[in-house]
Amino acid sequence: MAMDGTAFRLPLRTSASNISDAVFPPRTILDLLKEFVNNELPIVLLFLQSVVEVEIRVINLDGECLTLAKVLLSKEPEQDVAQSSLNQQSTTRLYKMSVTKPGLETVEVVWRMYSLVQDTSGVVYKHLESMFPRLPGLLIKHKLRPEVSLAFPLLNSRDQLLGRLFTYLPLPIASELPFHIHSLFALTQSRQHLRNSDEIGLVTGSDDL
Repeated sequence: MAMDGTAFRLPLRTSASNISDAVFPPRTILDLLKEFVNNELPIVLLFLQSVVEVEIRVINLDGECLTLAKVLLSKEPEQDVAQSSLNQQSTTRLYKMSVTKPGLETVEVVWRMYSLVQDTSGVVYKHLESMFPRLPGLLIKHKLRPEVSLAFPLLNSRDQLLGRLFTYLPLPIASELPFHIHSLFALTQSRQHLRNSDEIGLVTGSDDL
């Protein structure tokens, strides 16, 4: 079946293996997908750079395809807000997120996005570079940039938003603010927690600063 996009196939483990003792029967995977559709799908595209559509499908043993849900993101052109004396560029734009589920009306939510990017020629960046000489090379290697973005819901937000932290994808960390925050946070390997600021041990040969 031809498609214009990227397909992710989720393999099932029906018995324990050398890799893991965990077994994932079809019902478990289906429950995980439904949980993702209900909790993550409406916001999963907010801070991604290139992905604008995600569709969740289940194909049974007979080859029948069932679409669980689909989310589509449309973006208005960016508008410059201001550029500070510290070489920080601020922009804003509107996002429209449309979530469609079989048998239900499409739900649309409009978001106001604000982004702040620190120019690498700025005073703050130069100060960090003087403290961590390896910083420019690490940013290039890992395709990172000093930025922070905020997402405020504007329309069809029926409930009070409980804001979360994002590092491109949503994290299981609440901010207790009425908007979502994206930045390149220092995360544990599992992406479940922020790294403790009191941690002082560094692994030899790692990129930790």
